[in-house]
Amino acid sequence: FRVLVTAGQEATFAGLPATEVVVRRGEMTLRNECRRAWAVLLPQQQATAIQELLVAFACGTPVVTTDAPGLSDYVDPSCALVFATGDIDGPAQALRALAADAKRLVRLAAAARQHAERFCLEQIAERLGYVQRRILGTSCRQFFHQQQHRPRNICLLTEE
Repeated sequence: FRVLVTAGQEATFAGLPATEVVVRRGEMTLRNECRRAWAVLLPQQQATAIQELLVAFACGTPVVTTDAPGLSDYVDPSCALVFATGDIDGPAQALRALAADAKRLVRLAAAARQHAERFCLEQIAERLGYVQRRILGTSCRQFFHQQQHRPRNICLLTEE
């Protein structure tokens, strides 16, 4: 295992068998570790827009995490395995099962990368632009992409 920690947390994991502690020294460390990993374990108690989760998805790395408040908007079962907060055995068993199932890992990894695209700046800006135009009462036709199979933002609700 490789455990990514912020500076000063190294002692927490020191001495664990088969564990290498890596100190996060910026954004690049996080990206490199997510690219290197075949899965990322994120046991959260609570969260908002958690950067590690989105970076893992963007790197095409499946995530094993908890159902902590704030994560449900970002997690999808196609690319993540979700367990109850405080469940220790479930994530451990899931990681063992994933390690033994290369085909499932490939499916989850592909889905993770695709899922991350929902949160790219361009898509968020498009959704925000749509809402702003609706508030101002201007046309939103440019935001309706009938030919594209992706989340369709709020236009779907208004049937424009």
